Amino acid sequence: MNNTMNEDTFNNNGGENFSETLSKFHDVVELTRNLVKINSENPIHCEVNVQNFLVSIIEKLGFEYDIIPFSKDRNNVVATFPPSSAVNSQNFHYIMFSGHMDTVLGYEITRSENAPLEDGKIYGRGSCDMKGGIASFLTAISHFTSDYNLNDLEQSSIAKMKKGICVVFTVDEEMGCAGIKALENYDKMGNDFHVDLCINAEPSSLSPVIGHKGIVWIFLDFKGKMAHASVPFLGDNAIEKASKFILALEPLKKELQTRTIEEYPIITPPTISVGVIKGGDETNIVPDNCRIQIDRRLTLNETGESALNELKEIAKQQDLIDDIEFQPIRPKKCYIAPKGTQNEHYLALMDILSGYKTKGAPFMEGFTEAAFYYEQFGITAINLGPGSIEQAHKPDEYVEVDELLKACEIYYKILEKYILEK
Repeated sequence: MNNTMNEDTFNNNGGENFSETLSKFHDVVELTRNLVKINSENPIHCEVNVQNFLVSIIEKLGFEYDIIPFSKDRNNVVATFPPSSAVNSQNFHYIMFSGHMDTVLGYEITRSENAPLEDGKIYGRGSCDMKGGIASFLTAISHFTSDYNLNDLEQSSIAKMKKGICVVFTVDEEMGCAGIKALENYDKMGNDFHVDLCINAEPSSLSPVIGHKGIVWIFLDFKGKMAHASVPFLGDNAIEKASKFILALEPLKKELQTRTIEEYPIITPPTISVGVIKGGDETNIVPDNCRIQIDRRLTLNETGESALNELKEIAKQQDLIDDIEFQPIRPKKCYIAPKGTQNEHYLALMDILSGYKTKGAPFMEGFTEAAFYYEQFGITAINLGPGSIEQAHKPDEYVEVDELLKACEIYYKILEKYILEK
């Protein structure tokens, strides 16, 4: 394995001298590795150690921050620069960078305790989703504030800034984006200060993603009657009922693929998937219970309630409606930035990215916290981060150092455009 970094290790970056970029942002490598080494598996390990590490960084950068509790040892962090004492905060606008601190399970199997650097890749749980993204925007911010002498907080320095910088670190994203809901009562955002654009550093192959599907999980509990398996006609098999229902979903699956949005052709059709089936107690007992868990991805004009009603209609058609209890879990709507691909911020980012060979699509299948920022605060949120979703959540999860360095440079250019340009 090659553990060294040199100019030949990576691809050319945006037409510029790559060795200069490597030299400028090389500290992102160590920062990413240090974050990966801190275990923040959800739900086994809380994010408090990552939080403390990140807070120590933003304190050194001169950010003012608030801790917004979600549950024990699980807190969201909202930080702003310059601090309110240095500006008229009510009239000052910010650009936000956001990232979640938790990861899915798999810390040990991904060698995260060492976060190895091999052949130009950093391995470990969260390297791609999304500690690499957090490390990238913090590195870009650090260099930006230093290069433009913004850290002294003198009025002459603050006067250079068209906007301020806001960073948000969230908890419990991987279990249904529950942690960010604690920000609902954070009155400062939208009152004491205003955010014009959120860059959510989810892995997007460094392509700006302006929308994603909504989601609802629906649990269906099928009721039956227990009996000895030698006389099954005396019972009522709940697993067979569930099987009948699952087969009856096929026409809906096909019909969902025809649901396109003429106004936003980038939005892909909705989907439905049965992810879990559990039932019965013993082989020789007719089961009186069976649960199936359905993942339903939503597009515009769909809600958790409308998806639930479609399943209930199928249950009626199969004469099963009285045998099923339905439980929708955390329904969330589809998100698309205002005006879609004509959104002013999307167009500005595409202009910045014109020198890069990005390969992602402007719409993603999975749900992210971008929707919350828009629904709760009216903030246009765009997912833009290093790494590919295809690398996330896998036993060999990794992020390419090349992507981290490019992300730093892209975030740096975003800061220049939004913070300095008049």
